[in-house]
Amino acid sequence: MRVSVVAGDERNLRLNELLCSDGWESKLFEQSEPEKAVSWGKVVILPVKGVSPDNFTSFLNEDQVLITGKDFLSRNDFAVLNAIPTALAIGR
Repeated sequence: MRVSVVAGDERNLRLNELLCSDGWESKLFEQSEPEKAVSWGKVVILPVKGVSPDNFTSFLNEDQVLITGKDFLSRNDFAVLNAIPTALAIGR
């Protein structure tokens, strides 16, 4: 399955690396490429913040999944683990 990861910060770069290393067909796209990202991937993953899903939804078809930052932030397991790189980034 193809996964389009839309660039945001280092988390998205690392996510793309992890997906590739786990055998997923994953590709990184710039935020300015919503049509390319959607046309390439069955799943499109947006950054945690800074990108409006509205820029991507008009290109989606019913067989595709769009995962937004809001989806991640509503999960307690993600929020706890996300606190670590966030704290490190703020501490720089």
